[in-house]
Amino acid sequence: MDIDTNNPNFLEVIKMLSNPIRVKILTLTLHGELSQTMLAKNIGCSTSAISQHTALLQQNGLLAISIRDRGKKYVKGIHKKISIEFLPAIVSK
Repeated sequence: MDIDTNNPNFLEVIKMLSNPIRVKILTLTLHGELSQTMLAKNIGCSTSAISQHTALLQQNGLLAISIRDRGKKYVKGIHKKISIEFLPAIVSK
């Protein structure tokens, strides 16, 4: 994987991946969409914490959030910036 460390977004992406909850969110949404409530249950933290983390990830282009079902927020996949091979390697170490 070619990584441009001179890219101004590089450090922001690395900062996003330095938090274990954010890595778990990205890993869980690799293959599909989950509600923030389901993410909170799977990770074991509050929905407000998930909401804060997903907002940061969305701002940095790492995932998308959609609102449906009476305001329920859903988190969808990850952006191309991180390959499917890269996240599992982080999680397994």
